[in-house]
Amino acid sequence: MKVEAIYSNNDSVVRITARIGWLTNGPFPGARAYFTHFVLHDWPDEDAVRIATRVKEAMKPGYSRFLVHEHVIPPMKQDYEQTALDLIMMTGFGGKERSVAQWSELLEVRCGLKIVNTYTVINGIESVIE
Repeated sequence: MKVEAIYSNNDSVVRITARIGWLTNGPFPGARAYFTHFVLHDWPDEDAVRIATRVKEAMKPGYSRFLVHEHVIPPMKQDYEQTALDLIMMTGFGGKERSVAQWSELLEVRCGLKIVNTYTVINGIESVIE
């Protein structure tokens, strides 16, 4: 089946994603999963906390999961790509790439979420934080 056919049969996907504003109306409540892909690295900590808190408020306890797909900077031997992306985020958007400790501070300490696991491909620079 072609992508066009999928959207023509179920255009609610397009309508739903068009209505989400991370800092305005937030995500829909009670979803099984909330997935962000390179969203939080665009924002400074204060705004990233606001976004993650909105997701937490929408989550149904014991049911919903928050999956954050981002670059996770290792504590040592950072890849040149990660360093360059961190500089781009800082100068272009006021955001940043974060280390495991920084993600823990942001999501667990400041937002009250619990990090279950961080999934990273071997020799990869992208991770999914659950």
